[in-house]
Amino acid sequence: MKLGRLILTHRQELILPIKDFYLTGGRTNFLVIAYNRLSVDATKFKEADNFKLMPYFGKELGGSAGGHQYFVWKEVAKSFPHIDAWVIHDYDLQAKPTDREIFSHLNPNEYGCIGMPFPIWQEGMTKSITANIFPFLRHFVSSDLPKNERHKRMEELLVKNFPIMHQGVPTIMTGYADIIAVLREHLLFFDQPSINNFESTGNEQIPATVLNYYKIKPVDLRKSFSCSISLDNTIYIPFNNKFDFSHPVKFWPGINKPSLLLRIKKTIKKLLRKFGPAISYPKFS
Repeated sequence: MKLGRLILTHRQELILPIKDFYLTGGRTNFLVIAYNRLSVDATKFKEADNFKLMPYFGKELGGSAGGHQYFVWKEVAKSFPHIDAWVIHDYDLQAKPTDREIFSHLNPNEYGCIGMPFPIWQEGMTKSITANIFPFLRHFVSSDLPKNERHKRMEELLVKNFPIMHQGVPTIMTGYADIIAVLREHLLFFDQPSINNFESTGNEQIPATVLNYYKIKPVDLRKSFSCSISLDNTIYIPFNNKFDFSHPVKFWPGINKPSLLLRIKKTIKKLLRKFGPAISYPKFS
């Protein structure tokens, strides 16, 4: 089975460091970097047989993925049919294991993720859904979290086309979507009119819902690898760290450094987590 790595970034200065870390570093044998057309000049970089650049195919923000990362995923799968399976992640999620190491823990009817997908609460369910929502602090798992009209519209479209039953009520799934390890044939599930014409975002909901609908089973990579995941971008993780998977890793050696203000914020939040009351600050895992 031929494996590839797809990494998304809007930062031109990281194109070559990403290539060095993942391709030259032996973590993958085939690398595609998907980029924001407004912030990256792809003509400044030389492609190779095992290194390709592709622009985002998102519908929003004039060239940004804009919550439509799944458009990029399926377009890359279609463009490189000789790659049988992909490890896909954002540039600020550092994934040290090789493609083959990751897929060694997955069966053909499974896909790899961090954390497990979970259903979203709907009218007709019990007041709240008991679920492990790692790495989220809050999500739409109870009647106490009001949904805006855009989210309701997204749910309506997904329930219409890919209904998931929970407690006898049709709903959708959601989950952490900054990394996924998945077969090419399963990425092609996203290439259909009901998704291609999707104007809302839904990068957390569409992959979890569609793959569940087609009975592709999620496997939490935390069972096999060490992880440090936070959704708080002020809790940045050093580039040189001890974890297999880590997020957010936004500062690369020799490229950029965290500002003094950001370092102060990180210190304060770490102290609050350690000595303060039970407040909702992300914890490393």
